Amino acid sequence: MNRFFCSAAVALLLCIPAFARRAADPEKDRKVAEPGAPGKPSPNPRDESMENELADRVAPEDLLPQVSLLPVHPADGALALRGKGFVVLSRKDGQVTFESRNADGSAGETLFAPGHPVSRWWLSPDGGRLVWRSGDSLFTAVPGSKTMDSLDLAPDGDVAFQADGSQAAWVVGGQVVLKRFGDRGTVTITPEKGHFLGNTVALSADGRSLYALVSPDGAAEPDGLAACDLSKDGRVLTRIFTASSACLKTLAVSPDGTSLLFVQTALGKKQEDSLRLFFPASGDVKTLTRAPEIADATFAAGLDRIAFTAKGANGRWQAWGVPTTADSSKGLFLAERIAELEGYEFRKPAYARDGALWMLLSKDAGTTWTVGTTAPR
Repeated sequence: MNRFFCSAAVALLLCIPAFARRAADPEKDRKVAEPGAPGKPSPNPRDESMENELADRVAPEDLLPQVSLLPVHPADGALALRGKGFVVLSRKDGQVTFESRNADGSAGETLFAPGHPVSRWWLSPDGGRLVWRSGDSLFTAVPGSKTMDSLDLAPDGDVAFQADGSQAAWVVGGQVVLKRFGDRGTVTITPEKGHFLGNTVALSADGRSLYALVSPDGAAEPDGLAACDLSKDGRVLTRIFTASSACLKTLAVSPDGTSLLFVQTALGKKQEDSLRLFFPASGDVKTLTRAPEIADATFAAGLDRIAFTAKGANGRWQAWGVPTTADSSKGLFLAERIAELEGYEFRKPAYARDGALWMLLSKDAGTTWTVGTTAPR
């Protein structure tokens, strides 16, 4: 059994079809994380040991699901699932439109034509709300409508939604803007004194809890997680977890609301990413897997799995998946390559509710994109 990412094995790690992480012993492998703030410990911040051995599990290449390329080429590197199909941003004659496509890639309907450039966009999980950035402004519209609303200043990072699309949150100028659609105005939420917000927030499925990446004032990158109970008065984001000698990126709440998904990047000579879960109720942390670089991590709707991309030895992004619970017989978190197509790199892998995998593929380092899918599991 080799240690994951040990010396020369780093470059070869993602060339194998699968890799895994041994689950931590709940008693032996816990250690107290560093204080949440100077002189103020985080509430029950337990962090599992980073020294456990990992096993490599090799699966035959022909067991990987076949990827079907669809005749759909988005105008940008974004893709969102909606119903049994998906949504892309299309460009024609210099104009961009949000279009729905059927599962076979055939045209569905035009959801909205903003009439101005779109640099980034987001679709609510229920498929009922579009939000996009144009220049320094943020806009929203209901798919199929003819009107749009301005949401004022564009966010510093991503827009997060409540599961039913009724509420959204984003960061502007070091504070969270909370918008309940249908209500006038917005609500702003700030972090506790001595802290600064990163550019990433997440809302629980029921909209009662808000989470954010946070750092001490003056720090260049976020090093922890903060939470706020939106059902109470005196709303302030309070630190609940601190990573040691690392920075954090990506943030998502599990569908059942019990865990937070984030990517932790180790600082120092050996920089690598760890895909981790934090459990607010207990303060426990699970490390699911590691790679030289991890991105696009998302929970699978209705499945106890996470899809993500990781860079391989060839420098290209590959599609991977990992369960959120350890294998009962082996005590391992088995991360597997979930799609492969020679000559292509993968971004934005996402599981549909039927188990089908959707993704974007590129042969030219992201200059052009093609939508791909696999059959339901």
